[in-house]
Parts: sequence; C-alpha cells; structure tokens
Amino acid sequence: HVRNPASSAAQTPGAAETAQNDTPTFRQARSSFEARFIAETLARNSGNVSRSAEVLGLSRIQLQRKIKEYGLR
Repeated sequence: HVRNPASSAAQTPGAAETAQNDTPTFRQARSSFEARFIAETLARNSGNVSRSAEVLGLSRIQLQRKIKEYGLR
C-alpha cells in the first residue's frame, strides 16, 4: 500500500504549494524547469521570440504567454 502524501498535506495550509520536507511539488518543479528552459532558449536566440518559439515547438503567442507568466521580460 502506497501512502498518499497529498491526503495528509491537504490538511496543512499552503501544503498544495510545497510537499513535505520543503520538497517542491511536481507542478513547482515543472514550472521552474520550464522557466529556465525558456530563458536559456531566448538567450541562445538573442531574445528573438519568434525563433525561440520555433525551436521550442510553440507558437509565438504561446511563448509570449509563458514569458509573461514567468516574468522573463
């Protein structure tokens, strides 16, 4: 039987944001990776959003939304 840490964490305020032992949640880890990956791709493309979007396999609009979401500009 696998214990579900979310069931006990759901009772703790702020538990949805951070798992036990200050380990980031999957969502936090994914967001952190995505922000770094986008920032690095933008840097490699001299800030060119259209080219970076193409490299990342996103539309320019999708990338612009991610840039805004992560505060990369």
